[in-house]
Amino acid sequence: MIFLVVSFLKRINQALDTFIQKQQKQLPPAIDVAATHVTEEEKVAEMVSQAMVEWYLNPAEPLTIPFTEPAPKPIPVPVKQAAAPKPKRSQEEVYAILDEGYLAGHTTYTQLIEYVRLQTGTGCGKNLITKWKATRQEAA
Repeated sequence: MIFLVVSFLKRINQALDTFIQKQQKQLPPAIDVAATHVTEEEKVAEMVSQAMVEWYLNPAEPLTIPFTEPAPKPIPVPVKQAAAPKPKRSQEEVYAILDEGYLAGHTTYTQLIEYVRLQTGTGCGKNLITKWKATRQEAA
């Protein structure tokens, strides 16, 4: 029985030796890595593949791919500057100016509009003066 096991192991050993010899004949000759030239693209591809393998082995870590040079800065797009909006006068401010104008003796629509124009740089409409008169009458 022992003889059978030993002979079986010898045959397996011979078969493995034959297989290894055939594989070695099929392999290309060894390449001297130091003598080869590696392009920049191959270096980047190697770094990316290493990062992917590290991420696959440890997916809890965020995927970071190192680059040999910094990413290009975005080109600023010129933005057309909008004109600053004119500040709107509040109705209360115009009402106060109309009160001053009325006390100064300006009683007609045209006189009040001119007085507001002198005080603020822009006039006001007749509808605003009508509303102002209505609030004055309510207050009286």
